[in-house]
Amino acid sequence: DKIKKSNTKKTFEHQFEYLKERFPNFRDVIDYYSGAMYIFEKTGTPPSPVLLLGPPGLGKTHFAGELAKVVGSLCTVIPVSTLSAGWIISGAASQWKDAQMGKIAQSLFNGLSMSPVIVLDEIDKKSEGNYDPLGALYPLLEPHTAKEFVDEYLEIPIDASNIIWIATANNLNTIPEPILDRFIIFDVAKLNPEETIKVTKNIFNELTNGLGHPNLSEEILDILKEKTPRQIKQILKKALAYAAVKRSQTIDLKKEHLDLSTKI
Repeated sequence: DKIKKSNTKKTFEHQFEYLKERFPNFRDVIDYYSGAMYIFEKTGTPPSPVLLLGPPGLGKTHFAGELAKVVGSLCTVIPVSTLSAGWIISGAASQWKDAQMGKIAQSLFNGLSMSPVIVLDEIDKKSEGNYDPLGALYPLLEPHTAKEFVDEYLEIPIDASNIIWIATANNLNTIPEPILDRFIIFDVAKLNPEETIKVTKNIFNELTNGLGHPNLSEEILDILKEKTPRQIKQILKKALAYAAVKRSQTIDLKKEHLDLSTKI
């Protein structure tokens, strides 16, 4: 048993280190989760809600999904900009037409885990209206009230206190202060040129898995070093499609295949 636990621990640590290689500008966040998940395993106290703050295109949402894979949880992304009311999160009362469980209950029951990763994507872009779509979050982000969370459709208490919450935002100005107070905020910086080259190679390898051994030249790496991860992925996907038109066994990616007009 000791050997098995030791191997599991090493594998877990290795996965976090590998995550750092793929997301070098998220190192502080990864270190936090590495330690917080160890504490969660030992004490049952889950990581605090985390808010990833940074410019568009850095891969904040993608990172959250990859983190979920490392911790072995289902990842549910809730685009906050599309929320029109709190019932989408907390469920709608069964007497209403087309009523159903909210996203939280769905994640807990469908994911077969009491610790799903829930991403509140672009929490700074909540829609304006008569209803506060973030209102349902106040009790969910506090462990003692989350233990007795009641989905309005189910009308029974659910323990939602072990959910791993991650929010993403480009700025903090539009986020209510009571919500911000419940998050640990990490500033995610832009990649430097060296990090961008490393990330570009990782993205290229992911996109070309199963395509033989296509070449990524130093010239193309240099061209892309000022781009964001999102831009790089879109540019490379389009370039690879152009390069694959001839259906040759080896895809030869060239400078002329690049379309640098990608916006974020």
